[in-house]
Amino acid sequence: MMITIAEALTLGAEKLQHLPNPPFETTLLLAFSLKVNRSYLIAFPEKEITQETYQQYLNRLERRANGEPFAYITGEREFYGLSFQVNQETLIPRDDTEIIVDQALSLMPQATQTDYRLLDLGTGSGAIALALKKCRPDITVTAVDYYETTLKIAIANGERNQLEINWRQSDWFSALPQHHFDMIVSNPPYIDPLDQHLEGDGVKFEPKRALIAHDNGLADLYHIIDTAPNYFRKEGYLLLEHGYDQREALQLRMQERGYREIRTVKDYGNQDRVTIGFFPRLP
Repeated sequence: MMITIAEALTLGAEKLQHLPNPPFETTLLLAFSLKVNRSYLIAFPEKEITQETYQQYLNRLERRANGEPFAYITGEREFYGLSFQVNQETLIPRDDTEIIVDQALSLMPQATQTDYRLLDLGTGSGAIALALKKCRPDITVTAVDYYETTLKIAIANGERNQLEINWRQSDWFSALPQHHFDMIVSNPPYIDPLDQHLEGDGVKFEPKRALIAHDNGLADLYHIIDTAPNYFRKEGYLLLEHGYDQREALQLRMQERGYREIRTVKDYGNQDRVTIGFFPRLP
């Protein structure tokens, strides 16, 4: 006996009742399993589901009930109007990361008379680099990641979205030419290894190597601030995504290293999220 859409939704909401919005989550999972949009589920609640699709749906319900993020279950995530492949080799692009894209775009010259070069450090799924290239096809974007398995996903996302990026495997700056870039952006690891949020819903499934950094989460941020001046072509902006409580430490470090126009931008939840500094042309 086959089960109907309405029955599947009821069962799903029961399995996910410990989550904040069980009906919404259930609808997303069933629509994905059936390869239809959510309005189809509302229009045809009496439609029956094949046994194979129902089993796939049950498996996905079980994974979500255990806290696995929806994006890992479906293997996809949208960011800045682009579709990204994601898996447990990459962080899931978050809405708050759109802030660093917005700020980078606002700081670029409107028309580039010469080649404008941007570097994305620790690119992960390639979300920041590809979003910037989509909005500014006239600039040259280089994106690096230390892990080959992660970089392969970024490259696949570039092909999926038909955007050309210079992908490089590198331990931060180590494989890159000095004095080459006009802007550097990064969403590096910035969580303290002892932070209890690492075991929160969804985050516990993400790669720890992309989340944690020593020195209370500041080690990689400090390394980028200290090293970036050697990689600006003449002068340039550095934009860093970071934790809600790291603004003062990063602004102080930038001041000590000679950056100017230092400021921090809040995310959609009104938390400090992106700190920006301008490194001036040296005499």
